[in-house]
Amino acid sequence: MEKANQKFSSVDRLKGEKIFQEIFRSGGKARGYYLRGRYQENSLGCMRLGITVSRKFGKSHERNRFKRLIREIFRTHPKRFSMGIDLVILPSIYQKSDSYQDLQRDFDKLLMRLKLDN
Repeated sequence: MEKANQKFSSVDRLKGEKIFQEIFRSGGKARGYYLRGRYQENSLGCMRLGITVSRKFGKSHERNRFKRLIREIFRTHPKRFSMGIDLVILPSIYQKSDSYQDLQRDFDKLLMRLKLDN
């Protein structure tokens, strides 16, 4: 893969409150063990990611670590260029994990539950 494709650029991000509200209002949803997801199809032909973490999850360093791990999982995911979807990831309110492998497995399962990992 080219080095330029390895970045988590602004094109890959969901930005703006209106986009998040639209996905939460009319998008689909799925639940994993560590992650919850909301999604909506887009016309861009590539996946974009948004992450929301409330204060209930933990202190700021815990919330920031979760976001860093999810961004890294998304950045290195092989299918992100073939799916035209906007995806918002939230942590499960019942289970926490700071293990990259646990979150990566759950991210893959979440995509399969959404029937997007074809």
